[in-house]
Amino acid sequence: MKLFKSCKPEHDVASECKSLKLGTLYGYQRDEDDNIRDEGEGTYHLELQFLEKIKLSKQIANVLLHPLFNFGAYKPIKFSGHIQCTGSGIRVENKEKHSIAIEAKSLAIRRQVSDRFVFCMSISRSKPPAISGNYTTHWGISDKDAAEFAHGMAKGLIASIKKNRMIVKGLSENDIKTLKVIYKHRRVSYISRTHKFSKVNQESVDSYVKSLTYMDFIKPSKYAQNYEYRFTFEVHSESGVHLPASDSAFIDSTFIEKHVIKKPRSR
Repeated sequence: MKLFKSCKPEHDVASECKSLKLGTLYGYQRDEDDNIRDEGEGTYHLELQFLEKIKLSKQIANVLLHPLFNFGAYKPIKFSGHIQCTGSGIRVENKEKHSIAIEAKSLAIRRQVSDRFVFCMSISRSKPPAISGNYTTHWGISDKDAAEFAHGMAKGLIASIKKNRMIVKGLSENDIKTLKVIYKHRRVSYISRTHKFSKVNQESVDSYVKSLTYMDFIKPSKYAQNYEYRFTFEVHSESGVHLPASDSAFIDSTFIEKHVIKKPRSR
């Protein structure tokens, strides 16, 4: 399999371009191109309705009901981002050591992962899909080089930030010493961003936890024709997480020259 980057000719690193443009998760919520804009990027919704009393272990309850409730020493899921909660008709009994009983007419939890830098490609055997009429060319690498490519982009992002620390928010001169980039890469899953529970079992909770872990790799099925493979980059220092200061950042692309698949010469 190959990873392809559709782009404008001036951004083709297989030609004369020597830089890569990283976007941001929240930037894709606002993109002017209708084919790219996704106003729900990085969000996930949990909807609960327990019209009859059900019993949950406190460990599972902490996963589902955080931050509304926290039961004992069982730790809820931690992630960087925002949480909003609404509900009605909620009744909780906390009489047992390891479990609780709950009823709820409605309970909705909206989670949003913190903003981060993003680089999107398409995965295919032969050629990229047509993503936007604005992108008239493309370049590609082998999917076997994805890990090395991600590592190279992370190093490039650090180098760019050291030259201009205004690329991210809240970065002091002292933070530069402990600067690091945490990156992930994988195929995007095209599934619903809303998880609805009326009954709970371990399989459904595991599925929800997995979705939370990869909120930034979930998109609705209407984007499935893009076959997206995504790289994400979160900037950290000893003082915490540093969010992007704008919707894009540029890094040196010369590190990928050995990986770029050569295009056949036109006759």
